[in-house]
Amino acid sequence: MERDRSRGRPALRRGRAGVTRLRPTSRVMPPRRLPRPACLHAVAARTPAVLRRFLRGTRAAVGIAAALLTVGTVAGAALIVDHVWLYDQRDVLKAAGDAASLAASDHLIRNPGASDADLEVIAERYVLINLAHLPSKQLDEAKRTLTIDLKRVHGTVNVIAQADLGGTLLSRHLLGGYEGPDSIKVEAGVVTDAYPAEVILAIDTSNSMSTNLKGVGTDTSSLPSDRTCSASSIYQECSRMEIVKRAALELVGILEPNAPNRVAVGVVPWHIQVRLDTEPGGTADTWASKGWADYPTHRRYEVPYLNCERGNSSTCTNLPAGVEEALPASAPQEWKGCLNEDRVDAGGTAALPPLDELFDPPSRNAPFAQGYFTSGFGTAHQCHDPRSADFPADLTFQLCDMVPPGLSSAPGGHRINGRLSPQYACRPGTETILPLSTAPAKIRETIEALAPVGGLTYSALGVLWGQRLLTPSWKNAWGGSGAHPVGPGDPDADKVRKAIVLLTDGEDTYCGLGNHSCEDSPLGMARADACEAAKKAGTEIFVVAAMKPSHISTSFEDALTACSSEGDAEYPAGTRRAGGKYIFPNNATPERLEAAFADIGRQLRTLRRIQ
Repeated sequence: MERDRSRGRPALRRGRAGVTRLRPTSRVMPPRRLPRPACLHAVAARTPAVLRRFLRGTRAAVGIAAALLTVGTVAGAALIVDHVWLYDQRDVLKAAGDAASLAASDHLIRNPGASDADLEVIAERYVLINLAHLPSKQLDEAKRTLTIDLKRVHGTVNVIAQADLGGTLLSRHLLGGYEGPDSIKVEAGVVTDAYPAEVILAIDTSNSMSTNLKGVGTDTSSLPSDRTCSASSIYQECSRMEIVKRAALELVGILEPNAPNRVAVGVVPWHIQVRLDTEPGGTADTWASKGWADYPTHRRYEVPYLNCERGNSSTCTNLPAGVEEALPASAPQEWKGCLNEDRVDAGGTAALPPLDELFDPPSRNAPFAQGYFTSGFGTAHQCHDPRSADFPADLTFQLCDMVPPGLSSAPGGHRINGRLSPQYACRPGTETILPLSTAPAKIRETIEALAPVGGLTYSALGVLWGQRLLTPSWKNAWGGSGAHPVGPGDPDADKVRKAIVLLTDGEDTYCGLGNHSCEDSPLGMARADACEAAKKAGTEIFVVAAMKPSHISTSFEDALTACSSEGDAEYPAGTRRAGGKYIFPNNATPERLEAAFADIGRQLRTLRRIQ
């Protein structure tokens, strides 16, 4: 049976096997028409006939969508290109700013009194030098729009640079209404290298540090409260000590000691003695209780008197032989914490140790001699007259610092009935040794408390005790408070820069008084031997003279240079670092002295660019 063909339905047909199959009709149904979007109807009503016919087509919506997508793609590409271009501008200007920051920081370190105007000139010059590779049109635009601002940060200079480096923003032309930046602004700064450092400030505290750099006494007690020695306009009224303290504080600011930086700083105030912490339970108590410092019953004085005319040290020749004197059987006063270089041998005599034992930690076997009747020179420290054939006829007695019978102390002062106290050189107000510390506040407090207190200059002490602070095996000697940022077993132990900055305001007292070469010292170890021993241990030595250059003789400058690492073999064979400067003898002005300390800080903490 077949169905009605007029309706376009399939008909049934019987096959040979009697199976009825569907047979398609000859008429095919037209495709179903898709409805148009309302928006296209609206557009079509307002467009020409040709366009209306196009819009009635099935591909109209797809074509428009493709066109819109193309426009968006081009605009997005423009934004991406602009983004990359702006980043490129920023990187170029950042590199120029880094160079400017390094240059300005280096200038400030060398010239601590530099003004912001001076630093801005340097910064601008280095920015433009590092933009010189730009095409001329872009470079001209950069010069026209460049602005420089500065920020001082811990002795360095951050540079804030802003400029239009030229070029074209594609999105501004393609999209219109662009409101992005016409110029790029960056901030560049410097930080110090990552190498650990241990630095000792060995500072002369002899009485001559109370004079100014010309050797003239100073008195700032009458200055108004708003005029202090930190004001450069009145530097001529400031003592060497005040100037050195300011310079040392600036150096600490450059080094930035702290545990994360792995930088530690210690301080050794020295004159004829050094002093341990005398607070209850402090280092001095520890040394006394452990037998590391003992009272000697005998002392040898290498120069019991001077064979020269009074007031004319140039005639001091043919120095007499030393004498050994017996001291009171027991300590006449409570020990005030002062030491020099002498140890107490088995016979109770204070004497120097062998050179190879200089840096052995303290022990009961060879205790340091407590600072009683300190060995000066030209004075026999007991009340007797060591007459000899060449003893000056006009000198009838020696200074006597033995405590008179019946008195066991010198209450409130150094003298008893006109006589000197047994610990005359260990004066009240003498600042104590500060072991290596990573606490900036403690370091600054110690430096600010320094004052001229000693009567004699003995620079070997500053070097020797500085080296002891740098020696890890001495940590227990300071009650465990010596902060070594990197221990001996650390992989970076060989990278630690150990340095002593020796500040002196004149030749050692004994040098020139019958000992013009200063090759030995009746006070203990000669400076030359102390410096050699410290450098042999791997320590760099910087030497700074706080005195008028005209007062420095050729022999004195040569001796200071020999003490420093200036002429040493280059690291790692020696202690001299390539390009380093280790001797600073010419400091006629406070600014030069500050610049010397800043230069040392720059060498120890090399500036590098912030990444």
